[in-house]
Amino acid sequence: LRWYATADVFVMLSRLEAYGITVAEALTAGVPCIVANGSALSEFVGDSCQGVDLPIGGEELAGRIDGARFKDVPRNILDWGEVVEKVLGAYGAV
Repeated sequence: LRWYATADVFVMLSRLEAYGITVAEALTAGVPCIVANGSALSEFVGDSCQGVDLPIGGEELAGRIDGARFKDVPRNILDWGEVVEKVLGAYGAV
């Protein structure tokens, strides 16, 4: 996660993904993401992750990256103790 946390933006434009663990890791590190619409990556689209339709031109992608990297996204990397607390809290609420 240390390397993700040094990034300004994470971009993954794969057309065929079943999950996208690297996108989940980048979001966990507080890095805004840009992903391709139309695969499982679309499930990540939200406040910190934007989807783009492929094909996308270089200038449009550069504009998206430039806009995403200046968002005020908190860089909040949880330690395992915090993760356990959140999981137990979620299950306890159910």
